[in-house]
Amino acid sequence: MSKDLHDLIRDTAESYPKADPREIARHVAKLTDERQVYRFLEESLVPVVRSVLISQRTSVMGKALQPGSNFKLEQRRSWWRQMLASRVHVGSSVWKTLGECSAEDLRFCIAERREDVARIEAQVGLFEQLIARMAEFGVGVVAELPEQNP
Repeated sequence: MSKDLHDLIRDTAESYPKADPREIARHVAKLTDERQVYRFLEESLVPVVRSVLISQRTSVMGKALQPGSNFKLEQRRSWWRQMLASRVHVGSSVWKTLGECSAEDLRFCIAERREDVARIEAQVGLFEQLIARMAEFGVGVVAELPEQNP
């Protein structure tokens, strides 16, 4: 995300602290001038495009890996062609079809996904700590917790 869009979103979120992401997006859209629209839209679509590509790949893999699947030969061929044609992120801003990937590309894919899992696990750990502190202090919402220095 460009610094301009990032800053605009952050500033807008600070101006509307109780707004949900959709409301913040609406405010950001209103504040965006015409020359920024295309650039911001393109930037904003990247995570959606990634999500669709991941969903396609996951769907194809899931169907093929179902226990007891009894695909006909043509279905198997179709599945393999779809797998080979699915796109994966292999570094910086490089995307390749799975069929074009080297072992090094696949190692990058694995490392990137492990980083994603670690980030999500860290967030889960934080939420678990908050729940434990809420129980410890007998409070109903996180904002009622006493401030704690790191």
